[in-house]
Amino acid sequence: MRKRDKAIIADLERFRVMSRDQIASIHFGNLSKPATSANLVLKRLRDRGYIDAITTEQPYLYKSAGSRLKPDSQKIPHYLAICNVYNTLIHNVAVQRFDVEVKYDKGDIEPDALAVFAGTPFYIEVQLSASYSKREFDAKLKRYEAFKREGKWKYAEWQAKNKKTFPYIVIVSKKRYDTSAFRGLPVIQVREISELVAMVKRKKA
Repeated sequence: MRKRDKAIIADLERFRVMSRDQIASIHFGNLSKPATSANLVLKRLRDRGYIDAITTEQPYLYKSAGSRLKPDSQKIPHYLAICNVYNTLIHNVAVQRFDVEVKYDKGDIEPDALAVFAGTPFYIEVQLSASYSKREFDAKLKRYEAFKREGKWKYAEWQAKNKKTFPYIVIVSKKRYDTSAFRGLPVIQVREISELVAMVKRKKA
């Protein structure tokens, strides 16, 4: 199996599901015809049983072989949105780390992603639904407050040895939330992850 084949399979396991266009952009973006090249490789991997396709969408969506994700799962748009965040980041900044659905102890925070780039860690929350209530949002930030206070984050393997930094909490949402009650948290709200990229680039300029 080629190195790129293994990388595609690893990404399908990491993101749970990816669109053909996402795979083409991430793994074939340096070629003259990314979509055509992706189609050929994905067909070969599918024929050999390494990956599965969700054929109800056009272009197809792909998942790792044996994945229990159902074609009509309501989680699919969310997983694709997380992958879109990663895709945007890698084409604009040097990403040192991108972990999906980070898990800590029960009751702790559960960010959609942990990203490290520009020497800075970010917890990323991708909020597609505009129906998220203030109560639900405040409960999420209260978990971040408790997590920051407990200090577990100081011992994470991604921390710089000489400086312990609590990650920025990036809320990607079309809706803007009131965070005035949580001034002790480094919250950044953006409509698209490209806005965060622009902020980082301006800061470095």
